[in-house]
Amino acid sequence: MKTGKIPIFLITIVVAILTVSACTPSRISVDEYNAGQPAAPTSELQPVEDTSPDAGEEQDPEPEVEPVEPEEESRGDDVPIMDTATNVQASVSGTNITYQVEGTIEDVVTFYQEELPGYGWEMAGPPDNAVGFIATMLRENSAGDRLAINMQFNELGGFVILTITVSRAG
Repeated sequence: MKTGKIPIFLITIVVAILTVSACTPSRISVDEYNAGQPAAPTSELQPVEDTSPDAGEEQDPEPEVEPVEPEEESRGDDVPIMDTATNVQASVSGTNITYQVEGTIEDVVTFYQEELPGYGWEMAGPPDNAVGFIATMLRENSAGDRLAINMQFNELGGFVILTITVSRAG
């Protein structure tokens, strides 16, 4: 019995969505994503006690410590987000991004086909695939990173939900 391409494609999409859902780290707001650092929840802030020694007490000399710059983790700055995006959620590392945008699947596919080459993403694997209310795009950059964009059109709301997953090489 021959299996058609559409059922395999649908199974692949379902597996990808379930994998992304299961592996998605905590979410941050759009403002936190744009700022690059998640904001500390205000409920966890504690007043700081003055622990400086009194003027009359002898102080131990503090050892010299050279400041160390933290390694910057890519936040997904190499992944374009449509200007009209709403409900943007991104993992702190930027490897999982979801958002919705009003429009059609065709509008979103066209946007990404035009924008991704400018961000260094080239076609990888099968060509872009749009069937009915879902679409998938796969790309790769020169560093070997892989990008998967899955889209689903919500007919009732008239918007597209995007799930973007970036798999960093090394």
